[in-house]
Amino acid sequence: MALRRDHFCGVLTKKAVGREVTLAGWIKKRRDHGGIIFIDLGDKTGQN
Repeated sequence: MALRRDHFCGVLTKKAVGREVTLAGWIKKRRDHGGIIFIDLGDKTGQN
């Protein structure tokens, strides 16, 4: 099953809080904070 992006990073708004969204792009930065990992995701919008 192929996943399809339903939002772009640069256009997510507060309306997406609490909803499941699918993003696609490349990992610009990965930060491990002891048990939780944060990533900065890039896509064609150029925003994280």
